[in-house]
Amino acid sequence: MRSGLHFIGTIGLGLMAASATWAADAPPLRLTDPGLSLQEIRPLDRHVWVLSLDGAWAQPAIPGVAYHVNLLFPNGRSYSHRVLDDGLFHTGEVRCLIPDYQLVRNGLARGGVFTIVVSARRTVMLATAPEVVSNRFEVRWPLARPVLRWPPRTRFTPPVPIDAFPLPGQMIPTPKPSKGNAPPKEQLPVP
Repeated sequence: MRSGLHFIGTIGLGLMAASATWAADAPPLRLTDPGLSLQEIRPLDRHVWVLSLDGAWAQPAIPGVAYHVNLLFPNGRSYSHRVLDDGLFHTGEVRCLIPDYQLVRNGLARGGVFTIVVSARRTVMLATAPEVVSNRFEVRWPLARPVLRWPPRTRFTPPVPIDAFPLPGQMIPTPKPSKGNAPPKEQLPVP
């Protein structure tokens, strides 16, 4: 009986030690894809897509440290940019810029797979570099998603002020008519 309890205690200690080493190997930032729409921007007549990812922090991000989003291509090349919004990044929103010219240069314009990692303090060219603070997130390009002109709303995006005016090119939200308010085939007046 006593040896059975020692055996169970030994197994329990072994499992606790193994879970501690697995937790130590886990990256502080875990990237996932919420499946949001892509944003299309055209800075200086270039074509750039913005992919919004969710980041779950196991340990809080270190304030004052420069974080970089790195796109690692299968041919060994990489493209990096600084985090677009530090405040939203620290809460867990990671926006990745995917320039069209980089996809063409690295042979992925018609399709392929590349990896996204987040690094601290400097850019990296390998996913195994010591500066990498996130898991490897693979993207199969092209993504079958709608493309928007404005950034998609994530769960980290602050609410829109109640008195905000629409940006140029955005539709003004109009209330849907109920069945009793407007006669059929008559347009509601624009406010």
